[in-house]
Formats: sequence, C-alpha cells, structure tokens
Amino acid sequence: MQSSKLIESVKKSIIRYRMITPGDTIVVAVSGGPDSICLADTLSAMAGEMNLSLIIAHYEHGLRPAEDPSETLLVKKFAEALNLPFETEKALGLKDLSSSIEEKAREYRYAFLSRVKKKYGADKTATGHNLNDQAETVLMRLLRGSGMTGLSGIPPVRDNTFIRPLIETGREEIMEYLEHKKISYATDSSNYDTRFLRNKIRLDLIPELTKYQPRLIETMGRLAHNLREENEFIEKQAVEWIEKNIKHDESGDYSINTDSLTALPDAFLKRILRNIIKRYSSNLYGIESEHVEAIIALITSTKPNVSGNLPGDLVVRKEYNRLIFSSGTPESVDFEYTLKGDGKLIIHEAEKTIQVETLENDMLPAPPQDSDIALLNGDLLSFPLTVRNFRNGDKFIPFGMKGHKKLKNFFIDLKIPPDIRRKTPILLKDDKIAWICGYRIDDRFKVTPEAKRILKVTLLRHSA
Repeated sequence: MQSSKLIESVKKSIIRYRMITPGDTIVVAVSGGPDSICLADTLSAMAGEMNLSLIIAHYEHGLRPAEDPSETLLVKKFAEALNLPFETEKALGLKDLSSSIEEKAREYRYAFLSRVKKKYGADKTATGHNLNDQAETVLMRLLRGSGMTGLSGIPPVRDNTFIRPLIETGREEIMEYLEHKKISYATDSSNYDTRFLRNKIRLDLIPELTKYQPRLIETMGRLAHNLREENEFIEKQAVEWIEKNIKHDESGDYSINTDSLTALPDAFLKRILRNIIKRYSSNLYGIESEHVEAIIALITSTKPNVSGNLPGDLVVRKEYNRLIFSSGTPESVDFEYTLKGDGKLIIHEAEKTIQVETLENDMLPAPPQDSDIALLNGDLLSFPLTVRNFRNGDKFIPFGMKGHKKLKNFFIDLKIPPDIRRKTPILLKDDKIAWICGYRIDDRFKVTPEAKRILKVTLLRHSA
C-alpha cells in the first residue's frame, strides 16, 4: 500500500470514530515495533493539516536486557527525526514480581502514559492497536467464552481518552507502508514466545483458519464492529434503566427493587447487574458469569434475607424486596446504654437519640399518633433503664396481645431488614422489654388509669 493511501485510510477511521479534534495534543505510545512506529509517522504526516501537537512516549519494561536499550534509542532517534518531544521511563523491579508480569507491565505502562499526558496537558493518548490485534483479541475471547461485550473487541476509542487510529488497518498494510518509506523498526522477540495465548493464536491458529476463510482478519474486524454497535445500544438502554430504578443512599450503598429486576428478560437482567457492579466498584475486575448467576440466585431465593460475597470486597444482599450492593461485611453495631433519669441519650451507633420525660397522670397527653413517641407506665419503669439493640432470644408481649412473641419473628413479620434491626433501640427495665423504639410497646408497660406517673419516650432520628 502506498503511504498516501494508508494515511487516508487512517484519517477515515479517525473521522468515523471522532477520535481527534483539530488542535488536540496527543501522547503517542511508541514501543519501537512496526505498529507504533507507523502510528507515530502517520499522525505526524497529518499533524499540520489537523493542527495536532504530538509527544512520543516510550516505556522500557526492562524484561529484555539485550533488546530494551536499543529499542529506546531507536524510538528516541525516530522522535528526533520527526522533531517531536520524547519522553521515556524505565520500569524498576518489574521482573521480580511474583504476580502476572504481563498484567503488571501493562499497568505500569499505562501509568507512565498517564503521567506524560498530565505533564503536557494532552487531550488523548494514541496506541498502535491494529486490525490484526483486533482479530486476535476476538478469537482469544471467543476461546474463553466471552459474551457480546468481550467479542466487541478493542474499542477504537476508550473513555474518550485512548484512541486507536490503526484499528481498521491490517498489519500487512503497515509493513508495506514502512517498507515503502524505508522506516526502521524493532522486532520484539517475545512476540514469538508461544507460551502466551495471543502469540499461539497469531502464529498457529490464524494461519490455520485462514485456509478456510482467506479474509479472516477483515471478517473478525467486521464482527467486532457489528457487535460493538449492538452492544453500545444495549448498554445505553441498561444505563437509562438503572438511572430510573436505582437508589443511592448516604452510606454509599446501591439498592434496587427486586420486583423490577425479576420482570426483566434474563439477558438484560445480567447486563443490568454487571453495570451496577461496575458503577459501584468502578470496574468488573474478577467478575465472571458465575458471580452474576449467584446474584440472580439471591434475587429469586424464597428466603427473605440472604447475601453473598463477590470479588473486590463487594457484598450483595437481598432484604425482602431490596437488592443491596455494599462494601465488606456489615459491621456489628451492638450498643448498650443506661438511662439514669429524664433527658436525652444520644446513640451514635444507631444514629438516633432517645428523649425521656416524666409526666404526672393528670398531665397525660392525647394518645400519640406518631410511632416514634411512646407513653409508658412510669410506676413500673423506675430508673435506671437500659437502651440496647437486638439480641438473640429477645421476646416481649406486643401491645394488645397476651402471649410472648420472639422479637426476631416480630421483625420478620414487619419485613424489617437485618441492618435496620441492628440499629433499632430497645428500651428495657432489667431484662424486660418495654418498647421496641419506633414500632411497638410491651403490653405489660401500657398506661393504666391507676398509673401515677407516665414516662413519655421520644425517638429522634438524626438527619443525614
């Protein structure tokens, strides 16, 4: 391919995906390989027309001592030939890491590119991913059982920051371009190491599949493009649905009505759940299909209160008709205080305050209409009194009833979620419950005509 034709082809991709705005400053990631060298050269060729400012950025991983220094020098001379600023950095200790070196290398490289972008106040970062990379990615994800999102491949633009101008340009065209212009490039020996899946796909699988489909690279690129368009449309629908249905409380938790979720088609439900996880955790790292299936099992469980742990310290729990996404295991909020007389008692763990006032019977107000106010028989409730939260085995006689009822069953009947139960203050005299604050008094402590003293207890809820 003649150099002018490749440049026009790249320009069409830039325009189609709105990668660049005239006047942009762009950090160009250049490893020294043919793809990134071609990328930098083509962008340089159109820089004047599009009023672009370019910075060449090269990261030396230090994993190939025999090759890395010469590649850095090659890129430096290339930047000088184009009269462009050159930034480089060398990784320290990368080869000594016990975790995935390949993943860490990528992480370090992108962190370096981010620093360069910040230094120059750049608008975009361009990488040399091409059509062959796209085909390899689709095939690799196909072998791993990816869904529509994975098979959409490498996006031409990511986060409106990373751009891939060569994403519709094949490697063969790139090599012809460099040969035509007699531009030098480096060859990475690790690209031939078949211990890596991508290399095996490129060196073994693609040549074999090309026997059945000679235009395999273009076909895989077209598949990725078509699936990406459909995926982006469905993704937009999912985001709009979440915006209308999700609740975000002051603690940072997300919650959603389970009835609205069960009404969705399975495929859309799975996408909704993955989007909520991504929104809460900022990414989907470590989230597999079995995790999404586990959440669906929570939603459809006949148990009113169930929970499960996901990667990234994420807890998903169902509380009656709510599905809640939160961090870590809910903390214990056990508390116990002593009321020595009239006044206010602040309960920090429950974010509530108990206010107590002793009245004479002839000062008895009208029966309260507010469930946060209780009138109790003061003759039976001499100080000190205890205020604490729920304990296993608690029971009381609900107002209007004769027999005891387990407090746990009382909460279940009212469909009070576990996190609310733990923060509900309970007023006791010795070991007898007098009031489940905000819900029900014990029948034994109700006000009778014979009572000389009345205890007016008010539950005050702290504002967010």
